[in-house]
Amino acid sequence: MERQVEESRQVEETDRRVEESGKQVEESRQVEEESRQVEEESRQVDEESRQVEKESRQVEEESRQVDEESRQVEEESRQVEEESRQVEEESRQVEEESRQVEEESRQVEEESRQVEEESRQVEEESRQVEEESRQVEEESRQVDEESRQVEEESRQVEEESRQVEEESRQVEEESRQVEEESRQVEEESRQVEEESRQVEEESRQVEEESRQVEEESRQADLASLPFTTMCIRESLRLHSPVLAEFDPLRFDPAHTRGRSPYAFIPFSSGPRNCIGQRFAMAELQVVVAMTLLRFRLSPGANPASDPGATSAGPGIRRLPQLVLRAEGGMWLRLERLAPPPSPPGPAEPHGTSV
Repeated sequence: MERQVEESRQVEETDRRVEESGKQVEESRQVEEESRQVEEESRQVDEESRQVEKESRQVEEESRQVDEESRQVEEESRQVEEESRQVEEESRQVEEESRQVEEESRQVEEESRQVEEESRQVEEESRQVEEESRQVEEESRQVDEESRQVEEESRQVEEESRQVEEESRQVEEESRQVEEESRQVEEESRQVEEESRQVEEESRQVEEESRQVEEESRQADLASLPFTTMCIRESLRLHSPVLAEFDPLRFDPAHTRGRSPYAFIPFSSGPRNCIGQRFAMAELQVVVAMTLLRFRLSPGANPASDPGATSAGPGIRRLPQLVLRAEGGMWLRLERLAPPPSPPGPAEPHGTSV
């Protein structure tokens, strides 16, 4: 029902927009009439400017005649000069007025251009209004369809509300588990802080011991020491396990070219490394390859956590903890594929779950 009310409000707003668009169309028509009137006034101004130009030409001819008469009559020349000055002033005024008329005509042309642009915008807006009216019709059709969907969704919502109540109960139980785990995490963080303090103290002790070893190695005679102690002291003297000085360029490629690859190794490497490391990695790759060759892996169901689930279902439930994990572990379901043309090893035992 709320969606229907909102959609009816939207339809009313679209009707209001259509009415406003009609008013804008009427205003555009009025603007076109005003533009026509402005064009007629501009034409009248052009005719007046032409008349002013004719009068200016006549005034120039009269001034020429006055000059000729001034040469003949000296006394009249003074009067004619005064009149000519007046005529010049009037001509200047006429020129200024003509300039003003030209400027006004230019302004009228600019206004006419603006009116044309506004009329174009009004036409575009009218087109948009027509498109919006079409959209309103389509939306009304969609509203009818959505009303039907709303009825179906209301039924689904009732069913989902029941499921949500059951899930809320499960969430409450899981929140209690999360609180217990957060308490455990706080205790572990406190233990980690204590261990970090112990590690700092041990590192300080190691630095002091390394300095003592360097001093002893300088003073002691390597020839008189036992073989094992001599090797240990010599390796500590050449490649100290503790880097006391901070040097950002220590591992720069330019400085590590002539350095031994075993100068600083926190873990193990070289001839004393684990002899089964490579064999274990190769064996793991072979086991994975042979499994994928004969079976198809897909998520399986955990019969211990979900007895009613089928073996083909997803059967994975996420626990809302600090780290997301699958409840009961990640179970896989194996589907045997077609046998290869030439199996490399003996037949494997049949199995459906791991």
